[in-house]
Amino acid sequence: MTTTAFINAVTRSDLIESFLSLDGEAGFFPQLGDPAFAYRTPTLPTPALHRAIQFLEALTEVDEAMQINAALVLLRVASKPSIYQRELPKYVPLTQSTAARIVDRLSDRGGLGLITSREDFEDRRVNILTLTARGQETVKGLLARL
Repeated sequence: MTTTAFINAVTRSDLIESFLSLDGEAGFFPQLGDPAFAYRTPTLPTPALHRAIQFLEALTEVDEAMQINAALVLLRVASKPSIYQRELPKYVPLTQSTAARIVDRLSDRGGLGLITSREDFEDRRVNILTLTARGQETVKGLLARL
């Protein structure tokens, strides 16, 4: 699911308003037939939910079709500078081939220019990933939304 599709699904949902205003009133879940259930349901952390939505919206500003896995790769490269591309599946649930496609998309080859991929001088089979200046600014902007 792309980030845009996720945001659209969340913001389109009539339930989001119900969740955001959840105050334990009976009848919140009338389909359950147990009015006491609403009293046992914890309220959602509204500020955290809003920050999460803002973060996902910020991803769509970077790239309208940005997928969550691509964002995870970007944030992993930011958190571990000079990470080897082959290490990505250890941190993000991806196959090597999917990781390679995402790296291509995030790099200049894919047009986003957020990361660079260069060969290791000692082993040319190994690619080292780092953020570009644009990538650093993008990550700073994303983290500011949290």
